[in-house]
Amino acid sequence: IGQQKSPRSYLSGTRAPHDESLTSYLLLPSNHSVLFFRSCFVAACCIVLSLVLFVFPSYRSGRSSPAPATFDRIPARFVALAPTTPSMISNDSCDASMPAAPNTMETSKALSLSELVEKLNEHFEAGTATVECLQTLMGSYDGSMDELRRYVYANKSKPYTRNLVVGGKHYDLMLLCWNPESESPIHDHPEAECVMKAVQGTVLETRYRLEDGDLQQERVTPLAGGATAHIDDNVGVHKVGNPGTELAASVHLYFPPIRSCHVFNEDTGEAICRKCPYDTKYGCRAISG
Repeated sequence: IGQQKSPRSYLSGTRAPHDESLTSYLLLPSNHSVLFFRSCFVAACCIVLSLVLFVFPSYRSGRSSPAPATFDRIPARFVALAPTTPSMISNDSCDASMPAAPNTMETSKALSLSELVEKLNEHFEAGTATVECLQTLMGSYDGSMDELRRYVYANKSKPYTRNLVVGGKHYDLMLLCWNPESESPIHDHPEAECVMKAVQGTVLETRYRLEDGDLQQERVTPLAGGATAHIDDNVGVHKVGNPGTELAASVHLYFPPIRSCHVFNEDTGEAICRKCPYDTKYGCRAISG
């Protein structure tokens, strides 16, 4: 009978020592295994240290400075308007002798569109929606085109479009988009108030008073850079237009909502009643009678 060989370890493939049992040898790692696990631990520590020192700081700095919003992906039926900044607005077409546009910016915090709507709802539900209060809210609204872009719609066949942002029994909040060198007819606001705010480009308000059926021009006011204005039938009637060569936009708050108004012939003062339809509602094309 030949010499019996010692059993081999299932882990290392080497012979088990003669002075140890097979069970104790299987439970103890070999020197090669210890070196392997130590190398893995050192490598893992190096990876974690690299992430902490290099990857995480650059990731955080990238999040703190996001790229500016663009309008490249607006649906084709919408026309993008560039965000309003003071440097983009030219006053070359505005007469310096014209009176400054009234601005009711009284609060330190600018309101986003959603915050403006929230404040409007709160005041109308509480019965505290005075003209002065609403002028202050519209003056505090930041007029960001980034929030308004889903409501932007321009029609080359019309001087301007009326795009409903928020509607209800108490008020309508609308975005009006003005084609270049266009204007509205002279019109009134029956039993309603209007506060408007220029959010892109320059819009020109021409105000009139009615005297014995005749229209008497009172003043011409350029509105730009977030300026606001208020009008009702006690103040007078007006027309609004875009004197520039680029698209302009303004946000209008009507309270209560206006369904029809009187349009005046500038030469004769004759008035006819006309409906006030929407061109879009909540960012979608509207079908109005």
